[in-house]
Amino acid sequence: MSKIWTLTKVLLKLNYADFITDKKKRWAYVFSFAAILFVGFLIFGSMTHGMYEGMKHLGQDPGMIIAMGLAIASIWVFLMSITNILTVFYYSNDIEMLLPLPLKPAQIIS
Repeated sequence: MSKIWTLTKVLLKLNYADFITDKKKRWAYVFSFAAILFVGFLIFGSMTHGMYEGMKHLGQDPGMIIAMGLAIASIWVFLMSITNILTVFYYSNDIEMLLPLPLKPAQIIS
């Protein structure tokens, strides 16, 4: 298990090297993340409120919103993971940095 944590640290350092070293880029990333988060909360908050009012008007259980949200989130994570795996392992040169590490191929893919 410790080899997987080491691999995770190496991949995070490779992916976020700009964020760690450059302070100007760090503030740009933080600001853009906060702006996207704020806009996302506005959009999803109004959508959730509309769904809640619609379900209440129809006499349905508003707890279905949580179930639908979890289902949508799991599908979203699955789809984003597939694209991330393809990007990291097939379309980049990171694998050349990972091969000298004392890891089995199954540990690199996991």
